[in-house]
Amino acid sequence: MSLLRRYIRKLLKEEFQSHTFEPNIGDSIINTNINCKHKGSRGVVLTVRKLPEDAGKVASYRCSNDGPNWSKGDILEKTLDQLSPLGKMIESKFSAEDFKDVYNTARMAHVGQTRRDGSEYFSHPSEVRNITRNFYPGDKVAQLAALLHDSLEDAPGSTVESPKEMEDFIRGSIQNNSQADEVIRVVRALTHEKGGDYLSYVVGLINDVPTLRVKLSDMVHNLSDNPSPKQRTKYKSALEAISNQTQGRPPRGISGEHWDQLLSLTEHSSLLKKYVATLLKEAEGEGVSCPIRGAWYGGMPAGGGFAAYKEYTVAAQRYGEAAHCILGSLGRRVGAQGNTEWHSMVRGEKEHLLEEIGIMKQTIEEYSRDLYIDQINDLTIYKEDRREEIAEYNQGAIDNIRKMAPKLEEKARNNIGRLDAIKNAEPEFPDSVFKVALYTYQCLGMLGMFMLESIEGWDDERATGLVPAKNAFKNQKLRSRTFLLDQAIDEMINDLGPA
Repeated sequence: MSLLRRYIRKLLKEEFQSHTFEPNIGDSIINTNINCKHKGSRGVVLTVRKLPEDAGKVASYRCSNDGPNWSKGDILEKTLDQLSPLGKMIESKFSAEDFKDVYNTARMAHVGQTRRDGSEYFSHPSEVRNITRNFYPGDKVAQLAALLHDSLEDAPGSTVESPKEMEDFIRGSIQNNSQADEVIRVVRALTHEKGGDYLSYVVGLINDVPTLRVKLSDMVHNLSDNPSPKQRTKYKSALEAISNQTQGRPPRGISGEHWDQLLSLTEHSSLLKKYVATLLKEAEGEGVSCPIRGAWYGGMPAGGGFAAYKEYTVAAQRYGEAAHCILGSLGRRVGAQGNTEWHSMVRGEKEHLLEEIGIMKQTIEEYSRDLYIDQINDLTIYKEDRREEIAEYNQGAIDNIRKMAPKLEEKARNNIGRLDAIKNAEPEFPDSVFKVALYTYQCLGMLGMFMLESIEGWDDERATGLVPAKNAFKNQKLRSRTFLLDQAIDEMINDLGPA
């Protein structure tokens, strides 16, 4: 019996271990199998595939270090039970002394250097580390790399002789060799070759989670510190390039809050501040009404104001109506129990909110297809005896968009200004509710903006001229904002919903 029990335990252990960690393509891993000649090999996962007859899975990875039986760049393939996530292995070995030493090394790297405004340069990497820690408190690799992220670029020829000398300083600041190697790897990846293509450089970081976290934190600080128009444009283009790769969602490993802050910073927030100031001045003595409490459905038109001429405008109706209903839910707070009016709203409207954001997500997925632009753009796809009638519907759709889209965008912009003013005047206004309302208005404003842009090439005489690539539901900004709204609704429910 004891032999049988030991055998069963062995089988259970093997089965458990083979499923405890399943990496994704792009993850950093380390071989921890003590019986494998490649133990200690590290790399980035290239593929994950199933073995025949349900025998488990194997992952291939490109080695990022040298060893006695392998070289950097070699591609190895191992069963999953032999691999562990590299970040977790490394982070367990950090010490308080490491942070102190790395901090001093980073400070040494930038001695005598200043920023554009004349301030000490080290204030920048220090703040980038604070931003990284705020968004990713558990990612110690990223935090250390944030302190050092400009060191290989700025220190050689200034405070050290060469990049190698700088790396030696970093290595001497960290007690564990594996940890030091990983931090140096991230800092190397963050060092952009001067003259190289910036967009390719940033997009190339998408599958390197700790490196991308630092890079995006670097962007947050630069965009928050009086950026030049050129700098703002550069970062905005970089974020759009990343969005194109992620279908508008935050990249893997990047928090929604971090991603949203970046998108917001690339917009011209100063214009919004001026608008709010004007709004408050005009309303002085009368007060500014809260758009979600002082008007039905957030003061926005049903269906975005669009009419059902073609499936493309039906899509705008569906999307606009769902957003319209989310604003309506935010204004309903009576009839459900809760600690405050906002708790009551979430308790009573949770299911409805989830249903409506689901409709918005479904709409952008379905109607991003070229089919719906072709239905307006190409009469030859219809039977000849119906083309005249179809042409009238097509023109009706175009005219409807021309009329309603600017109005929708203007209403959204006006209500964003009122919402911002109310939030500033009412400290108790929940941040989570504000975020849902803000993103919903932004989604509606973008819908109007991008629907109008999508028909710019239309020729009334030729009854054609639309470009499928300009389909509003393909627009990465609209898609990204929709996914961020989805996250914000979840956060509001967790914040104000029942425990």
